[in-house]
Amino acid sequence: MRLRAFLWSLVGAFLGFLLGIFAAAQGAGVWVIPITMAMGWASSYFGPLWIAHMAGRAGSSVYAPTGSSTPRAKEYSLAESFIVRGQYDEATIAFQAAIEDDPTDWQPYVRIARMRRDRVSDPEGAAFWFRRAVTEAVIPSGPRMLVLKEYVELCQLRLGTPEADSAEGRWAAEALIEIKRAMSQGDASE
Repeated sequence: MRLRAFLWSLVGAFLGFLLGIFAAAQGAGVWVIPITMAMGWASSYFGPLWIAHMAGRAGSSVYAPTGSSTPRAKEYSLAESFIVRGQYDEATIAFQAAIEDDPTDWQPYVRIARMRRDRVSDPEGAAFWFRRAVTEAVIPSGPRMLVLKEYVELCQLRLGTPEADSAEGRWAAEALIEIKRAMSQGDASE
């Protein structure tokens, strides 16, 4: 690319030479010729290189963001299309692949849990996935309260009130206490 820019810059130098001769003929002086040649060469050489550099920077910021731009939204369209078609096992596999790619992303866990709860009528499976979302993924505080609330409601309404001495019951009770504590702290801050 630099060689090509150099060869085209010779054309720019020649055009600068012609412009200098024209200016000298108009009475500007002979000293104008080397200046216009240098300006023609420099603008023909450095101009395209600068434009290519800026275009490369713009393209790299789109295709390889540095973190200063908005992060790319994660796609679960394949799994969602399986859900729409009623292919729940395939949807679970697609969501599990997303979990393998990023185990800290909470959305695939919750989407599996909601699918198991709402579409498959598998409250035990839904409870399993809600619990994994809370214990294994990183959930922001607002959605975390919602997920915990959904889990506790699932345990109380669909699975029956969990026994206090079972592992699920203790975990649900602790989750409920966490929700109440977070809600009371939210009321105190207002």
